[in-house]
Amino acid sequence: MRLRAISERRVRTAAALLGVVLAVSGLSACRTNVGTAATIDGHRLSENDVNDFVTESAKPIKSGDGSQSIAPKPFVVDILIERRLYPKILVGAGIGAPSAGQLTTLRRQYLAGASATTAVEKLGAVGYSSAMNTTIVDVQVMGTLLNQAQQQGKNLSTVVSKLKFPVSVNPRYGTWDSKTLRFSADVTSGLPGFLKLQSSSTTQS
Repeated sequence: MRLRAISERRVRTAAALLGVVLAVSGLSACRTNVGTAATIDGHRLSENDVNDFVTESAKPIKSGDGSQSIAPKPFVVDILIERRLYPKILVGAGIGAPSAGQLTTLRRQYLAGASATTAVEKLGAVGYSSAMNTTIVDVQVMGTLLNQAQQQGKNLSTVVSKLKFPVSVNPRYGTWDSKTLRFSADVTSGLPGFLKLQSSSTTQS
């Protein structure tokens, strides 16, 4: 499963939905989630955690045709969601999640002697920490296992529909669809408000 192909699924323009979420959540909800980027299946992901995965040279991830992109920090949130989601789908499909040792072997096979950084940069993920690069590779590896399972006749849609995987996302980073288990963000998600305004005005000009 190529990263750019996955990106096309990830990058759904969610501006209208984000507005609804912000209006409903209100200031009180914002106060209770200060410093939290997301809560993923009971695991809190802080905004500091997200910052640690992104370097100053991080670039947005573009879709295959280059028409859409997702900002670095929302991309990190998406990857970390999938890192916890994919093993659960594999278990639900009756395949089982790879052990730490198996994942190391699969990662080594995937990299074929290259570094994780080199591998993910070829896929378009540039400017992320070494830990994030390894996580991206792990998601790619497990995505390949899911592709193989689907090709072998496993109904992953049914698995997903029955899966319990609670996620809440800070609206600054994007939105989470609990029915389809999909994360969505636009290119400005995760940016400070003034940068969003600047980006919007640039787009309109």
